[in-house]
Amino acid sequence: MKILIVAPYSAIPLGSYVNRFSHLAEKCALRGHETTFVTSRFSHSMKKFHECEAARSVENLEVALIDCRAYRSHVGIGRILNLIDFHRNFDIRFSDIDEFDLVYSAYPPIGHGISIARRRNPEKTKFLVDVQDVWPESFSSVLPSLQRIPSGLLPFSGAANRVYRAADGLLAVSQTYLDRARSVNHDAKSLLAYIGTEFNMIDTVPNQGETVRLFYIGTLSYSYDIETVIKAVHELQSKGLPVELNIFGEGPDRTRLQSLPHSGTTFHGLLPYQAMEAELRFQHIAVNAIRAKAPQSVTNKLCDYLGLGCPLLNSQQGEEVKGLLSKRVHRNYRAGDVNSACAAISEMIESPETRAVWKADPTFSRNVISETIIDFIETL
Repeated sequence: MKILIVAPYSAIPLGSYVNRFSHLAEKCALRGHETTFVTSRFSHSMKKFHECEAARSVENLEVALIDCRAYRSHVGIGRILNLIDFHRNFDIRFSDIDEFDLVYSAYPPIGHGISIARRRNPEKTKFLVDVQDVWPESFSSVLPSLQRIPSGLLPFSGAANRVYRAADGLLAVSQTYLDRARSVNHDAKSLLAYIGTEFNMIDTVPNQGETVRLFYIGTLSYSYDIETVIKAVHELQSKGLPVELNIFGEGPDRTRLQSLPHSGTTFHGLLPYQAMEAELRFQHIAVNAIRAKAPQSVTNKLCDYLGLGCPLLNSQQGEEVKGLLSKRVHRNYRAGDVNSACAAISEMIESPETRAVWKADPTFSRNVISETIIDFIETL
């Protein structure tokens, strides 16, 4: 099968960092499918241009980087212009969508999905949409006033529905997102496929000392309640409690967060997987810190945590997340409430469960999930 995978914000296959789409491209090629992988030449996570285009160490895999301008902020006119560049240059470079048997498209963003739906011949080319987030519903995390508007009346809601309706197959990283896509397309085949974790089963070192180490993996931005946890750790340390917080990640909020009183917190930046795995062997409690009313469902970081099988400090609400955490060691706190976070962390410090060896869950292995997705692709 000749497959085109389109993911504007993705890492590159065989690069230092791996995500769902770059990993899937490698696996499709290894399965024998002639695979073309498309992403932006400008890296969304690293905020710099990718340096290479060809992935020559895997037979059947071609990497195409679409020229786009740079931008500094996750939210702003620069990112909008970057998307406009991507959509225009993608259409130029891949003018004949029907040369492929199947197009696998990350969603969001919306523009290239609409273009693919408009230009492909359904009799020749299958269209599969992988829902990573729900635009425009998730815009409410930036513009809270949108929460008062019914989802069907939100800006771009009609465009989102056009992409969902055009799909022959729908995947999503959570049941919540899959239900949203299927609400306008009951005929498409569908699959719930969590993001999965790239981490190997980590041989953790049980905590024999007094200090309990919390850790956070991911973006430092407006949707995440890491500020509350930083303040709680600072307060607990001032009272003499043996607790630390290690933050692995980058984002637009890093400078602001580092300006807060943050004794006990270390900012490690964005590390390659192997370096992060080495650090995680000595951690104890994962931090799933989501702001109240944020639209996130089952995020990358939550899948990492669930796959690792570690105890969690959690502020995220929602029935799907509650169900996933119900059989796992965790404590909840109220997002934005430092006292609530202090109480939850203090309780976990005293619990022997937080010092036990982690039990990895293969359900969230990226290898397993990628193979399941390819099996699904081959049914279309």
